Amino acid sequence: MANIKVLKGAWQVLDGILSPAKPGEDRAILPGTSGTDYDIQLSATLTSAKPGSSGYGIYYRATESADISGYCFQYDPGAGNRFVVKKVTNGKESTSFQMVSMSKVMGSGFDMAASHDIEISVAGDNHVITVDGIKVMDFNDSTFTSGSVGVRSWNDSKVQISDINVTAN
Repeated sequence: MANIKVLKGAWQVLDGILSPAKPGEDRAILPGTSGTDYDIQLSATLTSAKPGSSGYGIYYRATESADISGYCFQYDPGAGNRFVVKKVTNGKESTSFQMVSMSKVMGSGFDMAASHDIEISVAGDNHVITVDGIKVMDFNDSTFTSGSVGVRSWNDSKVQISDINVTAN
């Protein structure tokens, strides 16, 4: 996983774990992941966060430019403990167009600080997102039809991302 393209901020890879190197807005793309229909699998742990403004995101069908455009699935305790999907156009995020409470889909005992296995599957206009094997979103949207996979964090979020696998479907 050493092959990352930093778009904003700073990222580091230590012992196969990708994490932001400093606080702030951090964005990176994983070169070689561009496609239209694919499955993304990864493990992520939010190890430290500033209350009310923390989280991490996974870009998909995204451009490989600093002014990124594409979808971003966000693990977002700072947005009221929700999973959200936002459209990003020229580096600017829209309001969440898909959103669900973490406790509603994962149960009241959901540990936000634990490691979670996330899978995003896109085929045509269908998007299916699972966390720890539980489907948290299933929706249709055709705004972005191809692009790469990437990651983001913001504010004082400290996240560790590992075991990233992108497979064409």
